[in-house]
Amino acid sequence: MACSSDFIEFVCDVLTPLGEVRCRKMKLFALFISLLGLTLCSCNNNDEPVLDTPLPISEEYQPITTEISDSELQDYLKDLVDRDYVINQLSELPDDPLGFDESYQSINFSDYTLLLHYVLHTWEIDKYSNRWYFDNKTYTYNWASCFITTSDPGTDAEHIYLTRCAILVKKLPADVHILIWTSLGVSNWEWQ
Repeated sequence: MACSSDFIEFVCDVLTPLGEVRCRKMKLFALFISLLGLTLCSCNNNDEPVLDTPLPISEEYQPITTEISDSELQDYLKDLVDRDYVINQLSELPDDPLGFDESYQSINFSDYTLLLHYVLHTWEIDKYSNRWYFDNKTYTYNWASCFITTSDPGTDAEHIYLTRCAILVKKLPADVHILIWTSLGVSNWEWQ
């Protein structure tokens, strides 16, 4: 059977409304899928715990920095570098050539714990902040000493600095696990 132009026009006239219906159904289907996607993506997981809980810092001590140049001083300070101290009584203060002033000596260790962190570095400190929080996933206390510098870290080996960071927090149990770490940010990338 040969297809005439009249037959083709007839088939087109019959199928055109079906195509429009099919097109409308596809638009509705696409709208439904989009709304379903938005609904599923907008669900927040309220039943999941927060990853970390910020904790209050009772007192933040100003970091104390000294330049290390004498070889004897370098040997003496070697024991302090990259060491962390959790101090629950005055007798636990390390032998520190930077010294501890009256604010350290007058701490009420029955209510507070002193955390000390020593950092050896080659950059100057322009800004400093602390972050003290409890990690709900690993069940650890975390203290981040956050430094900002405008100098080029790592290139000036002729100046070596030792910095002591300290914060005072509410009394911690003796068996608690604490992670102490340093964060370095650079605020000027136009080094020459």
